[in-house]
Amino acid sequence: MKKNVSSTQAITLEILKYLGIGILVSGILVCPNLAQLYSLIDPKRPHQRRRIRRHITQMQKEGLIQKTNDIESPLIMTRKGRYRLVYESLTIKTQNKWDGSWRLCIFDIPETHKVSRRVFSNKISMMGMHQYQKSVYITPYDCKEEIETVTTYVHVNKFVRLIVASKIDGEKQLKHIFNLK
Repeated sequence: MKKNVSSTQAITLEILKYLGIGILVSGILVCPNLAQLYSLIDPKRPHQRRRIRRHITQMQKEGLIQKTNDIESPLIMTRKGRYRLVYESLTIKTQNKWDGSWRLCIFDIPETHKVSRRVFSNKISMMGMHQYQKSVYITPYDCKEEIETVTTYVHVNKFVRLIVASKIDGEKQLKHIFNLK
């Protein structure tokens, strides 16, 4: 049976968000009809509760959360879980007024790191960068911190460079893609 990866990732992210803002995960196990958790669990479906319990167990195995002896918060997010939450939530923030500079993220990640290369390019694309060439992505917005976070998370720091340019070929088309004036 093939797993729905996006659904699994969405559940992980939701659980980490709830732990991050301090909502008790015990509510999932004891009282699944809490208003805040309604989007995560349908209280009329016990199989949904079992699915969440299995997911929490898997997150413990991955080191994203850990059990505590505290009755009020039986689960806490680990450092790895906090970092994963930040990583999954990353987006490049658009600015009201464009500063006229283009940010090019170029990378040459070796074939021996093929999976990391795919993860990296997928993530920067999801964050809002546009593929300019095969290993070159572009955005008009400041993204230094976001790129550093992704390269650290994926362990490809030494293969990635960020360039800021004032002029670039195909600027008219890029302005249209990013809705710039």
